[in-house]
Order: sequence, then C-alpha cells, then structure tokens
Amino acid sequence: MSGGNRHGSVYAADLDASLTADADALWGWHGTSFYLRGFANSGQSIGALTGDALGINNWETGYRAAKLLEAWVDHEFADGRTSLRAGVYDTTTEFDASKTDALFINNASGMNTPLVTSGRNGPSTFATTGLGVRLRYRLSDAWTLKAAVLDGVPGDPNRPTYTIIALRPHDGALLFGELRYHAPDGRRFDIGAWRYTAKFDRLDSPVSGAGVEGFGQQGVYLAGDIMLTHAPDAPLTGLSLGVRLGHSDPRFGRFSDFGSIALTYNAIRPGHPDRIGLALTCVATSPAFRTRSAALDSPVGHRECTVEATYRYVVNNWLNVQPDVQFVSQPIYAPTAGHALALGLRLAVSFDSSHHD
Repeated sequence: MSGGNRHGSVYAADLDASLTADADALWGWHGTSFYLRGFANSGQSIGALTGDALGINNWETGYRAAKLLEAWVDHEFADGRTSLRAGVYDTTTEFDASKTDALFINNASGMNTPLVTSGRNGPSTFATTGLGVRLRYRLSDAWTLKAAVLDGVPGDPNRPTYTIIALRPHDGALLFGELRYHAPDGRRFDIGAWRYTAKFDRLDSPVSGAGVEGFGQQGVYLAGDIMLTHAPDAPLTGLSLGVRLGHSDPRFGRFSDFGSIALTYNAIRPGHPDRIGLALTCVATSPAFRTRSAALDSPVGHRECTVEATYRYVVNNWLNVQPDVQFVSQPIYAPTAGHALALGLRLAVSFDSSHHD
C-alpha cells in the first residue's frame, strides 16, 4: 500500500459458513426453507492506511469478531410467484445488487456508499444484521417487485463485536422497495428506494448548540447489467457491463452521490469460470458533512474515485486465487494525500457439502 495516510501492509481473514434446510424434503412443509449464516474474522484495517471512504476490502469490519449474519425462514406461495422471508436478514443479498459488480473486492461493489453508511449503524448487512421481513412478488417472468421492513438500528453501535438482536422502540424501521427487470439474456435493471422512519440529527444544523432533528433520511438507487458480447450458444458467457447510481438526502447523510461502471469478461479459459474485470467507482460527500467536518478540525475531501482491476483465477472447484489492484484518487479521509495505491491477493477456499454424498 502506498499513498493515503501512510504506507504499510495488512492481512485480513474471513471464515463464512452457511446452512440451508429444505423443509419440504425434511418434513413435508411445501415451499418452505430455513437458512443460517455466520462469520468469524481477524486481521487489520487497510482503510486506516488508505484513508478512503469506499472501502478497499469488502471483508474488512474494523474489529475482530464471530457473529451471526442471517437466520431466516422463507415460504413461497401461489406456485412460487410470491415469497415471504422473515428473520435476521442481509439486504445486500437481494437489494441494490449487480452481477457484474459481484466480482470486485472493493466494498462499494456490494451496496452503494450513501446507503451502506446511512442510519445510526448502517442497514442490515455485513457485518451487522438485524431482524426484517421481505416480500417478493413476481409480476411476470421478467418483472419482480420486492419490499422489506427492517430494524432501523441493527445490532448495537456501542458493541459491534457482539451479535445483538433487539427491536428498540426508538430505533424505528428501515423501509426498502425495489422493482427489477430480468431477461434470460443477462439484461437486468433495478430501481429502488429506501427510507428510515426515525428522526436523525441534521448535518446542516449549527455545530454549536442544540442539534436539529428531522425526518427524511432516505435515498434512491439504480442498477443495471447487460451482456455486450456473448457466444451464440451461451448468452451469459462473454463481456458484461454493469452501471450503478445512488443518491441520498444531503441534509442527513455523509455521502450524497454515488456512481460506478464496471466491465467483466468470463470467457478467458474455455471450460473454466475465470473472470477478469475493471471498475470505476466514485462517491461524493454532502456539503453539510464537509462543512461540519471542517468546523470540527477534521476536514474531508469532496469526491473520491477508485479504479479497480482484478482477475479471479479458478484453480479448482474449491480454490480461487484473485490478484487485485486499486488506485484511489483523492481519498476522502486523507484529503491532502492526493492518492492511494493498494495491491492485494485474495485466496478463497470453499466447501459445499451438497455436492458430496
């Protein structure tokens, strides 16, 4: 790592385990499934070196912990057209998701930065999740409507290393809604919105004196994927383009605007699912956040952009090797640094018992 706040090297390790139970096969509960997922991690923070806001490493949490991430039950109705899911739920598995962006290691590839940094403890997503209910309705073969109501403050911001599942009256709720178009040839388009029901301190209120609270921490996002080139007999094999945009109310959020564009190619080695990709991601701080930070002698930058180049080499069915390069222009939390350069290597070892007798 060079540039940013200081030079250095770090490591991060993450163990992720999940269990899926088909209640239909086990007990004859038609259309019902259960899911459990948890993680344990260790390592250091690369963000402390780079001073970036987007997040170089989507495994990074800032602390060492072992936590529950998901524990839900899902039931399908009306021949699978309607699905109701309830329990501890990770929103990034279904909302603001891009298949193109899924290759990349930067944290912003999972959820747009204005949304992931919203609220008092972020939305229900890695590494802190909470209770929620999600309804999905398939309007047609191509169109799907999703809505969710989630705990407004998942976990406990003062005890991030613990798994805390609690619904506190003053926390309010986080509401999600998303409409998706999905075609067999890989074209996908999402438009979504989110809003908290609780009051929040307005960042544009005076720094000295009593803060001003208000309703309105909310935002919108767009996401799309399309195959630019593909083999005649394999519509999902070739060059794909992904675009994502996000915006949040600048009176409340640290980050008001977000955008990313990415290209991935998955036909490098015939018969192997290797992928190579290049992505540009940018985020802008809200004027109120910049003004408040300057008044508190902790100035932040205006706009940060990261270029990421990565290649996931599939060694076999249980080992992936992924070299990664990220160049950060104008890191927001290191405004005098100018840039940061991060070189990384990710090793992913996986085991799926469903593929074994």
